[in-house]
Amino acid sequence: RAMRAELKRVGLLPSEDAELADEDDPLCTELRQAQAQLREVMAQNEAACAASRAHLEEHMSAQRAAAKARVADEEDAQLWREVLQARKAARKAERKRRKLAHSKAGGAATRERTA
Repeated sequence: RAMRAELKRVGLLPSEDAELADEDDPLCTELRQAQAQLREVMAQNEAACAASRAHLEEHMSAQRAAAKARVADEEDAQLWREVLQARKAARKAERKRRKLAHSKAGGAATRERTA
C-alpha cells in the first residue's frame, strides 16, 4: 500500500489528485521517461497484434473457403463417378440384352434353315 502511494505520488501510477513531488528528482524523471517509452512500445505491440490478428482471420477464412471448395469438388467427383458407373451398367445390360436377343433370333433362323 505504501509502495502504491509512493508510485502515485511520483506520477508512475495514475491518481485523481496526484501531485508530482520532487519534479527535479532525476530518478523520477528517468522513470517517467521509461514509462512513457513503455507505453509507446505497448501501443506499437498492440497495433502489430491487431494487424496480425486481422491477417490471421483473413488467412483462416481463406483456408475455410478452400476446404469447403475441396469438399464440394469431391462431392461433384463422386456424383460423376456414380453417373459413369450407372452408364457403364446400362451399356452392359444393353449389350447383354442385344446378345440374348441376337442368340434367340439366330437360333430360330438356324432351325428354320435346317427344317
